[in-house]
Order: sequence, then C-alpha cells, then structure tokens
Amino acid sequence: MSSAGAGASVATKAKEVSEEKYAKTMCTAYNTVIDDLGDFTADLTASSNSQTDPAAFQTEVASSLRPSSRRSQPANGS
Repeated sequence: MSSAGAGASVATKAKEVSEEKYAKTMCTAYNTVIDDLGDFTADLTASSNSQTDPAAFQTEVASSLRPSSRRSQPANGS
C-alpha cells in the first residue's frame, strides 16, 4: 500500500515571462540583497560592543537580522 500526499503527483507548469521582466526581477532582487548586506555590515562595523561585550554584541547582531524598517513599505501602509 502506497500512501503519497495529495499534492505529490501535481506538477506545476513554469510561467513564461519575457526576458526583460526576468532581468528586472533578478536585478531588483540582487540589488536588494546587496543593499541589505551593506546595511548589515555597516551595523556590525558601527557596533561599539563588538570587542568589549560579547553578549551585547550578540543582541545587536540578532536585532540587525530582524526585518528592517528601512525597507520600502507599500504606499498604502499595509
């Protein structure tokens, strides 16, 4: 008796997108990652606790990994 999940045999067809839309999406995603990495690195570099207080530094790193309010929010505020 084989017991496969309900979605196991469902195949999803890939969407066709233009090269321009694909390139724009990839560039936007890449630039977002680069910006976020730069922000993260700047936050760590600016940390005054990096070498003097390991526990405080760990807390700062954890808070740097949380979603940033600097990221663009939808215009309607939701």
